[in-house]
Amino acid sequence: MVSTKEKAYILVFLLGTLSIFSQAFLFRELTTTLRANELILSLLLFNWFLGTSLGASFGLPLKSLTLKFVIYVILISLNPFLLKFYTILTQKSPGAFIELHILMLITILLLFPFCYLSGSIFLDISKAFIKLGGKPGKFYAADALGGFLGGCLTYLVIAKLDSVIILSIAGMCGLLAIIIFERKPQLLALL
Repeated sequence: MVSTKEKAYILVFLLGTLSIFSQAFLFRELTTTLRANELILSLLLFNWFLGTSLGASFGLPLKSLTLKFVIYVILISLNPFLLKFYTILTQKSPGAFIELHILMLITILLLFPFCYLSGSIFLDISKAFIKLGGKPGKFYAADALGGFLGGCLTYLVIAKLDSVIILSIAGMCGLLAIIIFERKPQLLALL
């Protein structure tokens, strides 16, 4: 999937955009659903950083970067539905405290796989980029620019649409970008 430095730049830019965009909406949904306080925010950030750093450190044994990206964008679209499902199953009275072990379990289940995969994708793209003779500084800059764009997109749509719709659209855009990027028309038939 990464055969040139330009492709690596595009992929890491897309990863940065989708990552920050989805992070903002997932954090918003999780803080609302889990009745946000300082503990919730700490758990969210802990799981986000832990998952991403472990994924970037150890990777994932899947050889296909395309498959990793497809799973990643599916998780983007799937997480809000899982959160809504959790909300329906655990309706408690307003103001009821959610036990710490449940908070930890929910944040781990929803964020860790997504973040680990994100870190793993970043690792794979960066290894390919360096093998192609690229400089890591430019690579990180492309990721940061993607994150900046994700933040700008979040600002533009956060008050206008429901998070489920936004993340589903983001997931579909990611899948479409992968299909176009790979130039594999047979994948379009699956949609």
